[in-house]
Amino acid sequence: MLAPVLSGRAYLRELTMWSKIIDADLGLSKEHVQTAKVQIAGLVMPEEIAAELGKLSIASPQGLGASRYLILERPAKAEDTGFADALRALGADVEQKAFEGYDELATNPLFAKTPMAVVALLTTWLEATTTETSTAHSPAAIDNPPLAGDGFAETPVRFGSHNHLVGVVSRPLGEIKGNAVLFLSTAYDRHAGWGRTTVDMARELARQGVVSLRFDSANVGDSPPRPDAPEQVLYSDTQTGDAVAALDLLESVVAGPVMVAGRCSGGYVAFRAGVADERLKAVVSINPFVYYWDPDMPVRREHVVSVPRSLDDYSQRLARLDTLKRLLRGRWMSSRRCRTSSLPPAAGCRRGSRRCSSCFPTGAISPARSGTPSRCSANARCR
Repeated sequence: MLAPVLSGRAYLRELTMWSKIIDADLGLSKEHVQTAKVQIAGLVMPEEIAAELGKLSIASPQGLGASRYLILERPAKAEDTGFADALRALGADVEQKAFEGYDELATNPLFAKTPMAVVALLTTWLEATTTETSTAHSPAAIDNPPLAGDGFAETPVRFGSHNHLVGVVSRPLGEIKGNAVLFLSTAYDRHAGWGRTTVDMARELARQGVVSLRFDSANVGDSPPRPDAPEQVLYSDTQTGDAVAALDLLESVVAGPVMVAGRCSGGYVAFRAGVADERLKAVVSINPFVYYWDPDMPVRREHVVSVPRSLDDYSQRLARLDTLKRLLRGRWMSSRRCRTSSLPPAAGCRRGSRRCSSCFPTGAISPARSGTPSRCSANARCR
């Protein structure tokens, strides 16, 4: 049991706390915050499920579900052995350890680290405590038939230079129309999209006759890492290569023009893929943090964790006396300086994959000699 939830009510309170922290970090005003009883970052838990979860209480078990237990508890609760003691009192063989690396795994998906020591511990424990009950093994190949729905059909695909990319092609049931769409995911979100928004868009487009592909880049979701890719894949050239590989697959599925669409870091990859490959006839780049990233500059937490706030929030901040004083003294928070404006890239930038250190919108991150982000002019020409 990994960081087991022993009290549903306590867990719901924890979710509510996280929700308020995230809403505050996004700068959401009260009228923009969802009113659902249990929600976090726009993802709503149905009230029926929340009600049932609130009834959960297993801190004092009345029976055993197994004869042996391995409990990895959060570091902050590692010394609390009440649940383990209750299981032992019922006759179970219980081993409890600290879940080392829990906070790094669960706190921020952008920089989550898989605790490999925990994986090794689980493997060793399972090998020592389980026995093989059958000599029959699963078949090497598993059939993945297309999924037919209301106006769409979807087929799982695997592709790429290392056969490492996993995705889904959505097709209309009737006549194919318009551009095909290549959807790029944001940061480490799965190809389903935040709150399954990409799934909904792909299926609605299919009903209108549009073919699309959504997929996980290497080291994201169901796609394993590439051997030649960095551990932190955000803003790396390998993600652009994955997008081009996805374009190759999509062109083998449907003839005609292809457009690419992405949001935030996915918007960055969409822009870079559009520059790198002229087969992409249109680029929808929504809220990109930057248009160019120096590959020699590591992606740090402060570059991608803080997000732009709403215009309403900035207006409210300008109305505050302390904000105006900081502006007048030139002490506006440095974390707000590196923001991408809505300006297009410099007009002098030609298509191609050549590194261009001047084609940023105002406020974008550029590789300064000191290794820290700096501003550059949006009207500068490529050098």
